[in-house]
Amino acid sequence: ANLKPLVQWLLDLGLGKSQVAKAIARHPHICGYSLEANLKPLVQWWLDLGFDKSQVAKAIARFP
Repeated sequence: ANLKPLVQWLLDLGLGKSQVAKAIARHPHICGYSLEANLKPLVQWWLDLGFDKSQVAKAIARFP
């Protein structure tokens, strides 16, 4: 799988390079998730609930 779009999306979300590396190393299954079908809708759901982008980024960094 091409990780470039996932990594770029996580960086754009606000994660640092080391956070992206740790998230992927700890939870490699996220590489198999579809950005369009899984990750983007999930993040949008959190944003719709009232979380801000930095809170969502922290949550993904800790528990992807």
